[in-house]
Amino acid sequence: MADAPPAAEALRRFQDFIGNDVLVAHNAAFDRALIFAEEFRGAPAIGNPFLCSLTTSRWLDPEEADHSLDGLCGRAGIVITGRHQALGDAEATAALWGHLMARAAARGVDDLAELARRSRMTAAMATAAEHF
Repeated sequence: MADAPPAAEALRRFQDFIGNDVLVAHNAAFDRALIFAEEFRGAPAIGNPFLCSLTTSRWLDPEEADHSLDGLCGRAGIVITGRHQALGDAEATAALWGHLMARAAARGVDDLAELARRSRMTAAMATAAEHF
């Protein structure tokens, strides 16, 4: 968009908005790779932890072929309003995350660190990021 701020400014504003919160994204490796690229160009570093609904889904249901946001939301009964728009996808991911966390809790996951460890999230995201 012509009136959008430069990436460094957008990331500064984003950092002000998120504070120290944990960030959740579907295919977080993609988002993290884009942020790293902007950090390399001089944007402020986003040091917040990233968690991934795609990686979590693959851990919970390794036999499933479709771990797309559409597929996961469809199986969970979550309607995506405004698909492929930032707000619509974010709202769908948030609803999906709640669903995935309930399923992880049923497997004895008590906190986000345990989820990251058991799902091998950091390694999975690093491997996925090699493709971007």
